[in-house]
Amino acid sequence: MISGTKTHYIYLISLLLIAFLMRAWNYHSLSLSNDELSAWNRLNATSIADLWENGVKPDGHPALVQTTLYLWFKIFPSHPWSFRLLFIVAGTLSVWIFFRIAFRLAGEGTAWLGAVCIASLQYFLIYSQLARPYSFGLLFTLMAYDGWSLYFHKESNVKYLLYYAIAGILALYSHYFSFLMVLIFSFCGILQINRQRFFPYLFAGIFIAASYIPHIPITLRQLSEGGVGGKDGWLAPPTYQFLTDYLFYAFNKSWLVISAVLIVILIIWFIYLKQNKLQRSDKKLLISWLIYWILPIAIGFFYSRWRNPVLQYSVVIFSFPFFLLSIFYAAKNLSEHRSRLLGMFLLIVIAGSTIFEKNYYQRTHWAEFKDLAVHIHEWKKQYGDSVYVIVAANAPGYLGYYLNQYNPPIQADEYIQNQNQDWVALRKKWASLPHSYMGLCWSNQFTPPEWTAFIRETHPVVLHKEYYLNSETWLFGKTVTSIEEPAPIVSFNFNTQTSQFEKSSQVKNDSIAFSYTFSQEFSPTFEISAREIIQRPTDIVWLKATLEVSDSICNPHLVFSILDKSGNTLFWRSREKKYQLENKSGTLWLAERMTMKEFKRYHQIIKCYLWNPELCEITLKNFTIEIQPGNPIIYGYP
Repeated sequence: MISGTKTHYIYLISLLLIAFLMRAWNYHSLSLSNDELSAWNRLNATSIADLWENGVKPDGHPALVQTTLYLWFKIFPSHPWSFRLLFIVAGTLSVWIFFRIAFRLAGEGTAWLGAVCIASLQYFLIYSQLARPYSFGLLFTLMAYDGWSLYFHKESNVKYLLYYAIAGILALYSHYFSFLMVLIFSFCGILQINRQRFFPYLFAGIFIAASYIPHIPITLRQLSEGGVGGKDGWLAPPTYQFLTDYLFYAFNKSWLVISAVLIVILIIWFIYLKQNKLQRSDKKLLISWLIYWILPIAIGFFYSRWRNPVLQYSVVIFSFPFFLLSIFYAAKNLSEHRSRLLGMFLLIVIAGSTIFEKNYYQRTHWAEFKDLAVHIHEWKKQYGDSVYVIVAANAPGYLGYYLNQYNPPIQADEYIQNQNQDWVALRKKWASLPHSYMGLCWSNQFTPPEWTAFIRETHPVVLHKEYYLNSETWLFGKTVTSIEEPAPIVSFNFNTQTSQFEKSSQVKNDSIAFSYTFSQEFSPTFEISAREIIQRPTDIVWLKATLEVSDSICNPHLVFSILDKSGNTLFWRSREKKYQLENKSGTLWLAERMTMKEFKRYHQIIKCYLWNPELCEITLKNFTIEIQPGNPIIYGYP
């Protein structure tokens, strides 16, 4: 219990109400995310044992959240509002538990400043609205530390030890990084415990460990799968800029918020150091909090670099409150008036940034499914059997959740999951379709931009295009009026613009026809400085080569590469003829979005060419390079 005046409780309840409203605002109408739809699909179980076998083992997280949702849906209707409600509440309670911890160990000023950040930063809002383990993991990590710190810093009462043990078990079963957090500060407890408290504390640790035994087979199975990184995963190893990028992200990616936080930090530390000197107990507490914050990040970083990528912003949310405790510790001796004044200042700046600067409630923060279903419904209603809809998603049931809500339910005509690089059959099938319209929708599964080029070979008119975070919708037609499309940022053509190509005397170029026949290993190369043609990372470089080969075994590669100023290759990708064309002649496409980690724009060279490894005769009839604007929010908002 937090002791304080009536005014104190009014302020605290007001902050908790703001935290709840910021999380609950319109949450039920937001599209379910890919991971939420996956969790929803895995709730179809006949028993807890069946759920753990088929609903938990295939996932990458411990069993608590999936089990809770399974039992929750036995009581409440299966609807997005009930699906996410527990996580909204858990995110709000995290603000309160943090306030308890900070108020007791540091003071009211530290409690207000840190709690305001957790209440209003979009980092915490996003992961409180998702029905995934982050909100639960954050709450139970803080609760475990609350009980642990009560036992070590207040009195050795068995009720605090029991509180720590139960919350610790819940944290272990929530997320593997909340598991890690409990492990870290529990181990630190061994280093500072006295003889009187040793055996009760040891017994609590044994109780926590024993409670996890039933879950060990699931954990071993999940670890053997490789997770989000590794050979078949999508997550790349973190760069050495991870920490600075993470802090920038955590503070809303806003210089306004960062400036406000730095101003508050400078003020409180100036006042504190002017009036006080850091005592040994203060230093010990500060160092421990910094260790609790940075150690999970360091472990995740080196594990991701050396073994299997797992480190991303979501998994280190459990340690971020300890960073807030550290930076705002100097507010411990501020008066109530100053504490609340600075807290109000931070709340206005951060909440204002979240709501207005970042337009939090007007943006999607994960891949879209609901709007994709709306568009498909509109197309089917307007065009009927004349439209053929292609959907790329991780499972048909994800988008199917929304399509089945219509009366009668709607079906996409083709679902594509984990399509390999052989596109010959797809291209041939789409070219033969009799439909007047073709729709392409994808979400949370990377869909090659080249597919839009294949569709436009028979349906060249773009009738609709909408971008979302990690998802898009397109509608193509044959002859009707198109939407206005942006012109290419840059366009180069082999037969009209020669300055960027290394041409030879073999090029035949006149007013009637253009062709270039060669049998060398490499065609003439297009070469240009990246900064001359690339404006933003989401720009797409389009390569188009119309060619004819002399022999069916000939398999030329259309190549895009990035070199540093010394000529070393930083990035290389090709599209092979055998994966796009079954005939000896046709058009090869390659589209590359400039979001690869190797791309820095400055002092880099782009080179494009045809590679002829079989040294067969190739007639190049056209070679075009265009830079077109791509989805500006495909990997998040600026």
